[in-house]
Amino acid sequence: MYVSELVVPGTVNTMPASTLDAFADHGHVPAAAPVADTYASATAHFEELGRTASTSRT
Repeated sequence: MYVSELVVPGTVNTMPASTLDAFADHGHVPAAAPVADTYASATAHFEELGRTASTSRT
C-alpha cells in the first residue's frame, strides 16, 4: 500500500479519512522515512534537470 510512504513525521497529506483509518487498522509505519536514503540522489537529479533546462533555453 502506498500510504506507508506518505505517513511519516513532518508530512502533510490530504488523503481521505477512510484511507487513514484503513491504514491505522492494517498498515505499518516505517521506522524511518523511506526517502531518507534517496535524498542525495534526488537532489543530484533535480540539479541536473536544472542544468539541462538552463542549457536548452540558449
